[in-house]
Amino acid sequence: MKILRIGMITLLALLIFVNVEAQRRPAAKKGKGKKEKVEEKLKEKVEEKKEAPPAIKQEESWKHPGGNLLSTSFSSDGKSAVSVNSEGDILFWDIESGKKIRSVHYGSKATAAAFFGNKKVGLAGGLDKDNAISILDLTNGKETQTLAGHKGGVKTLAFSIDGESILSGGWNNQVVLWGTARGDIVRVFKGHDAVVNAVAVSPNRVIAASGSADGKIKVWNMSTGELVKTIKAHKKGVSNVAISPDDRLILSAGIEKGKDKKDAYFLKLWDVATGKLLVKNTNLGEHKAEILIALFSPNGKYALSADRGGALKLWDIAAGSVAPQKGETPPPTEVRSFEGHAGRILTATFSPDGSRVLVGGDGTLTIWETETGKLLGGGAPPASVTTPVEGALPATGTPPGGVVPPPP
Repeated sequence: MKILRIGMITLLALLIFVNVEAQRRPAAKKGKGKKEKVEEKLKEKVEEKKEAPPAIKQEESWKHPGGNLLSTSFSSDGKSAVSVNSEGDILFWDIESGKKIRSVHYGSKATAAAFFGNKKVGLAGGLDKDNAISILDLTNGKETQTLAGHKGGVKTLAFSIDGESILSGGWNNQVVLWGTARGDIVRVFKGHDAVVNAVAVSPNRVIAASGSADGKIKVWNMSTGELVKTIKAHKKGVSNVAISPDDRLILSAGIEKGKDKKDAYFLKLWDVATGKLLVKNTNLGEHKAEILIALFSPNGKYALSADRGGALKLWDIAAGSVAPQKGETPPPTEVRSFEGHAGRILTATFSPDGSRVLVGGDGTLTIWETETGKLLGGGAPPASVTTPVEGALPATGTPPGGVVPPPP
C-alpha cells in the first residue's frame, strides 16, 4: 500500500511537470509580443538620437540681420568666413556648420567695406565718421588705422593682394590709394567725371581699375598715378569691375539701353593692354536686374556674376563654341546658374581654392559648391541647377550660355 501511494505521488508530479513544460514552450516559440517590439524600436531611436550630432536648422544658420551685407571673405584655409553689414556688425562663421563663431561691432554705420582675408577689414564710415576709413584688426576687433581725407562719401573699397594698400572711390569722382601701415594717402587718381562705383587692384599691384556712373572704366598705373587707358564700357553706368589673376583682362558689369529701349544688363570682357572689347553676354535673360557682382575665380578660369534679383551665374572664360578671331580671348560660356538665394545679392566671394562661393544680400548668406552648383548652406533648397549641354546652340544661333563674339 505504501509502495502504491509513492507511485501515485510520483506519477502526479510527472504530470504536473509535463503540463508546465507544455505551457512554457509555446510561449517561447511565440517570441516577443507587439507591445515589446514597439518599445524596443522606440528605444533604438532614442539611442540613435543620442549618437547622431544635432542637425543645424536653416533658420539658425547663415543669418546676418541688421542691415545690407557689404562684404564677405574666406579665411586662407577656407574653413571659416567673415561678413559685415551696413550697421557695422562683423560676424565670423564656421563653414561646415554655418554657425556663428564670434562677432565684432564697428561702432558706427558703414557705407562700404572690404576684407583682407579674415585678418583685417576696411570700413568706410558715413558723415558721423567724416567719411573716414577705419582699418580693424579682426583678431582682436581693434581699430589700427583711421584713413582721413577722402572728400565726399565712400562708395567702394578694395584691398591689394598683400593687404598693404587699400583703394577707395566715391562721390567726389576721385580714386584714392592708401597705405594701411601708416594710414597715409599714397596717391590720388583724378579723371572721372562722375561718381566712382567700383574699384579693383591687380594682383601684382601694377595697375588699378575704376568704373564710374558715366559708363567709363579707367586703368591707372599704381606707381606713377598715370592714367593708362579710358574705356567707354557701358552707356548708362558701370556697376562693378574686376581684374583677372594674370592682369590681362578686365571684367565689367553695367547698364545699357536694350533693343526695346529699356534698361539692359551686360557683362563685358576687356583686354587690358589694348582696351579692346573681347566679348559680351547677349542679355537673353541671363540677368534681368542690375548686375552688382562681377569677379574672377582664383585660377582665372571662371567669372561670377550676380544681380539685384538674386540671379547668380558662373561663366567659363576659356570655353565657347564660336571660334575667336586671332589674338582674341574665346567668349565665356555660362556654365551654371545657382538658384536658391532669395532677394538681392550685394556681395560674393570665392574660397581661396575656388571650390566654394559665399554670397550675401539682405541679411542672409548662402554658400555654394562651385563644381556642382549645390547649395551647401543657408537659403532655400535650389529648384534647379542649369547646366547647358556642350555644343548645343540656342535658336538664335548664339553659343551656349547666350554669349556672342564682340562686334567688329
